[in-house]
Amino acid sequence: MSNTIKLDPKSIVLIPEFYPRYQPDWLTVYQYADAMKAGARFPNPLVVRDGADGPYVILDGNHTRLAYAKISAKQIVCDVSHEPKERWLEVSIRRNQH
Repeated sequence: MSNTIKLDPKSIVLIPEFYPRYQPDWLTVYQYADAMKAGARFPNPLVVRDGADGPYVILDGNHTRLAYAKISAKQIVCDVSHEPKERWLEVSIRRNQH
């Protein structure tokens, strides 16, 4: 079960131990950014909250998040997962198999 939230894409963090694709493909980021400027829509990135006051951590959609940051989007809609921390890597791997 998840809900959505608007976040500044620059405020979302990537923690390598929870994200299988640590190094982004910058060509993909630029292509996504160009598509966004032309009006293309992308799936919402998936984030989790690291503690009650902690940052939001990306589990899926890092290229999308980076593309939104590239076009200077101030806020993006993200899906928020409520998975326990011990399942974050599993969720991230499952969602990033494409």
